[in-house]
Amino acid sequence: MSGPGTLRVATSLRDAGFDAWTPVETLVRRLPRSKKTTEREMPVMPTYVFAPADHIRDLHAFTAMPNSPHPPFSIFRYANSFPLIAGRSLEPLREAEERQREAARRRRRKGEPVPHFEQGTPVKVDDGNFSGMRGVVTKQKGRLCIVAFPDSLMTWEIDALQLVSDMVITGQP
Repeated sequence: MSGPGTLRVATSLRDAGFDAWTPVETLVRRLPRSKKTTEREMPVMPTYVFAPADHIRDLHAFTAMPNSPHPPFSIFRYANSFPLIAGRSLEPLREAEERQREAARRRRRKGEPVPHFEQGTPVKVDDGNFSGMRGVVTKQKGRLCIVAFPDSLMTWEIDALQLVSDMVITGQP
């Protein structure tokens, strides 16, 4: 399917009773010339929707229908067969999606204080695309922190709510 059609296909197949899933993330964007933001769900892996293998015949029949009740899609083929993916191998994607959803829920909480990080503060990214990575705050602008990661030539803007202090406190000077 086309990238923009990924969520439509997944929703249509779920509505028809199939256990279809695609990993989704919520993107927060600021509206032009405004301080207001909008949230939009986007597929993490555009063009891929996963469904149980026992429905492959039914799904294949939909692709051959001239007037299918679903948006257009095709089934991935490799060497004249449909490759099967073990459900457990999708678990990291499901976990990443859940972490991102939890981060979005935290962002929505009204009155939540934004943590402040001084320049040079070591931090760990708690969730989001850089989850688990450790870096150093070079600057903070409101909710956004500019974070430099070791062995990287670039800095990244990361929401302060996704960061936790990574200071190691020891009794040694």
